[in-house]
Amino acid sequence: MVVLFVSGLMTFAYPFLSDAINGLHDQAVIDNYKKEYNDLSKQEQENRLNKLKIENKKLLENNELTNIPGMGTVKDPFASESKKSELANKDNVKKHIIGAIFIPAIKVSLPLFDETNDAFLDEGATVLQGSSFPIGGIGTHSVITGHTGVPEKKLFTDLNKLKKGDVFYIQVEGKKLAYQINNFKTVLPNELDSLKIDRHLDQVTLVTCTPYMINTHRLLVTGYRVPYVGEKLNQQINATKQYQFKRIMLYSFLLLVLVLFIIYIFWRILFKSKIRE
Repeated sequence: MVVLFVSGLMTFAYPFLSDAINGLHDQAVIDNYKKEYNDLSKQEQENRLNKLKIENKKLLENNELTNIPGMGTVKDPFASESKKSELANKDNVKKHIIGAIFIPAIKVSLPLFDETNDAFLDEGATVLQGSSFPIGGIGTHSVITGHTGVPEKKLFTDLNKLKKGDVFYIQVEGKKLAYQINNFKTVLPNELDSLKIDRHLDQVTLVTCTPYMINTHRLLVTGYRVPYVGEKLNQQINATKQYQFKRIMLYSFLLLVLVLFIIYIFWRILFKSKIRE
């Protein structure tokens, strides 16, 4: 009975414990990126940011405003067939990380990668090829994708819990940006007209699969740029990051209690058996 109880409990707890551990790992990846970025010279930092600005400018100059899945050269990001083993190595992950995304309302804090493929979708959030890099500016529309329903971590699973007025934050190559959500839309994978760049707006759209575990459609959550000011915003981001650490501490404590409980149960069984002897 004890073995069955523990097995059932561990099976039930696995998604929560795994998500907490992966959340802590994500924070380590983000912190490591920030440390390495801060160690760069001012010129190197400017060069990295300018490289993204040039790519965003090209999208407008070449009128490539529809070069996204279903409308251009990039396939549906959630149906790709890239070789994870070739992409997920440590050096490649380090090469392609450009920042982080924070969504305080649903406790999301993830590293952000500069392209979308299977490997990077497993590691965090990704910028969809053919959309703008999320560095702000009128005439940009960044599309950031994330998985839903992955057993090991939540990623963008809770996007459907957001509401209009919620704010998410992006930190990319030294820039800190805030976007307020104003629109939700559920579409088929090839119905992505709303992801076009508007030359007069600064937008970011978060994309994930829906409904949960069925994944026949795509949930689009769009936010417009708002000022990133005040200590309150930094506090929200820090609280989101600390949430992951607090969870792992809580689960570790509960696991310790469970182990002590199991030891106690077996001790009682052995103790009673000795008395009978």
